[in-house]
Amino acid sequence: MYKRQYQSNEFIINAFKYANKYAPSDVELYYNDFGETDNIKSEGIIKLISDVKSAQGTRLDAFGMQAHYSVDSFSAAQFKKDAQKYAEAAGKVQLTELDFQASAAYKSGAASKESEYTKMAYCHKQLFDAAKDLKKNGTNVAGITVWGVIEPNSWLHSQSNVGGGADGSKQCPLLFDGKYCQSGRGKPSFGSILEVLPPSMVEAVQRGTG
Repeated sequence: MYKRQYQSNEFIINAFKYANKYAPSDVELYYNDFGETDNIKSEGIIKLISDVKSAQGTRLDAFGMQAHYSVDSFSAAQFKKDAQKYAEAAGKVQLTELDFQASAAYKSGAASKESEYTKMAYCHKQLFDAAKDLKKNGTNVAGITVWGVIEPNSWLHSQSNVGGGADGSKQCPLLFDGKYCQSGRGKPSFGSILEVLPPSMVEAVQRGTG
């Protein structure tokens, strides 16, 4: 897109150049993008990261994977491959806007919700297992940020340009429902994440949500 509009990536390079010049040295500079697990787009992202880092006077500390994924198409293997590439190119990678679009099979009703919650939990566990494995093997996965707390506030209810639900499809992308699941313990996805985290982090999370 930027090459079609601007004919080069110079304006992005300049953005990092001026950020490096005026931002404090301890402020990390990220390039953040969506669709980052698409094979063709990932090649362009790697090229852009390389161009920014090799330009004179620039600084780029990490890449932010927006992580807007879908239950129907998420691949932990693809995520691991791309996260490793980005970390090698940028030095560090974070997941900055994690959520999951519901499957096409998700409809109204308790049975469908229970099934969808199970699918979501499986996707979250796969992703966190993958991130944990990446860190174990030396890939710098520095953080995971979930894109919202309770489902009614999710952008997916009104946006369709990145796989949302503006067509009226139901969505349940986050770790808590509109009532914070009453118990405060979250949905099955929340529990599946706790299974992956080390005990010290689980205790900290539970103190914050209980």
